[in-house]
Parts: sequence; structure tokens; C-alpha cells
Amino acid sequence: MYLWPWEKIPDHLLHTFACDCAERALRRCRQIGITPDPRSLEALRYKRLFIEGKCSEQALRYAFYAAQDAARSVYKVARDASYAAMNAALEEARESAYAVSRDALCDAARHGLKQEEILWQVDQINRILTEFMFKRESLLLLLRQRNVQQQDGTLARFQRHLEEVLF
Repeated sequence: MYLWPWEKIPDHLLHTFACDCAERALRRCRQIGITPDPRSLEALRYKRLFIEGKCSEQALRYAFYAAQDAARSVYKVARDASYAAMNAALEEARESAYAVSRDALCDAARHGLKQEEILWQVDQINRILTEFMFKRESLLLLLRQRNVQQQDGTLARFQRHLEEVLF
């Protein structure tokens, strides 16, 4: 089992990683000729909206239950991918990311692609974190530049609070 420092990664990045893993597992189903249940795809759509703040927790919960019904009704060959989509719709980021990562690995192992999936997951979380750090540093640079231009030092006083909220 691969353990990443989940507690140090912001929730929205873990949610994004969970969606990416589930979508990859569902694509694998399509590649072998199995059409994913629309409820699984809908759960991922709602999760992406939730990440963006455009979906309520209640709507996400309904999507989770629908995906859960879908996962229970599919054949074994697609079950892990369906569970990945269902678990992506969980509200708790760390639980979601861990469960989806595990389900996607099980799905990949069923198709003889476990090592490939492990490498992809490591690369994917690294890509997400690198992009986040670049955006974070760009934002902090912008805040510092504005701080220099402001005489009252408002941003300087609130910089730590802004960093805690944003990152």
C-alpha cells in the first residue's frame, strides 16, 4: 500500500485526484467494451461541481447514493470502476482519495495493469501538486507586489490568514 501525506494536501486537490482516478477507471471499462452506468458518470460530474463550489453537499450525497446503486448492479468486471466513481462522490476528501485510489488499483489489477496504474497515480498526484504550488507561488507573488504598492499594509497584516484560507 502506498501512503501519501494526505493530511498535508488541501481537500480540493484530493477531491480532484479522486475524480481523476475514477474517470480513468471508467475509461478503462469503455476500452474493453463496457459502458459505464450513467449514474457513475453523473456522480463524478456532481463531484467536480462540488469542488468548484457549484453543488450542495445534499446534491452530492444524492449523487453518491445513485452511484452506490449503480455499483451494486454492475457485473464484477466493472464493479471496481463503479465503486471508484461512487467513492469519488464522498464528501470527506481523504477518505474519498484513499478509497478511489484503492478501487482504481483493484480495477487495474483485474486487467493486468496494476503497476501502470500505480505509476499513473503517483504521476497524477505530483502533477496536481506541482500545478497547485505554481499557482500558490504566483498568487503570493502578486499579493506581495500589491503589498509593496499599498501604503497601509493591509495585505501584510492579513497575509498569514489569506495563506491559511487559500492553501
